[in-house]
Parts: sequence; structure tokens; C-alpha cells
Amino acid sequence: MVTSSSSQPLSERYSTDLVTLARWMAGDFSNYKQASENPREYAHIHVFFRPLAFDFFSDIGFYSEQVYDYDLWTPYRQGVHRLTDQGGQIYIENYGLIDPFLYAGSRS
Repeated sequence: MVTSSSSQPLSERYSTDLVTLARWMAGDFSNYKQASENPREYAHIHVFFRPLAFDFFSDIGFYSEQVYDYDLWTPYRQGVHRLTDQGGQIYIENYGLIDPFLYAGSRS
């Protein structure tokens, strides 16, 4: 069970929808099927979402990278994302990195 620094389970602190979304987002994703079926239109990419330590935002957060399959160590997009529950809706705050090169490969 994932808990916050207050030892309260996330399922008690956040809505079921937000916890479900966070679980769905965490992981590795690829468009292999789309790219292999139509390589002229779609490059093969990978998208990684890695959970951040809860204390980073005092909320649920992720580090993300998007990379081309042929160059996994040179992300073309990176970000930090905070998920918040706003009473009936989920809000995702997106942040850029000042020096993204320092974090490349942090998905591993």
C-alpha cells in the first residue's frame, strides 16, 4: 500500500479516480503497433512516467520522458507532473525542467 508522509493511505486521502489515474499513468508506454503499421507517418516512441517521492510535492507526482526508439538516452520531451484532486475533477499541473539534460535517463 502506498502511503503519504502522514502515514495515511493514499486511497483515504484522494478520490478513487485520482488514485486509479495515477496507477494507470505509472509505467512505460510505446506506440510500436502504430509505428510498425505505418512507419512513414509515425516514429516509434516510448513514453515513461515514473512516480516521484511523495514529499517532492506533498502530493502525487511523476517525472516523464518521451524518447525515440532509436535513441533511448536522448529524450525529446521531459516533464514533472503533479496530480491534484479538486473535488469532482482531477487537475494535472505540468512543469518543465531548467536543465533537462541532467535528468535524462531518470526513467530507469
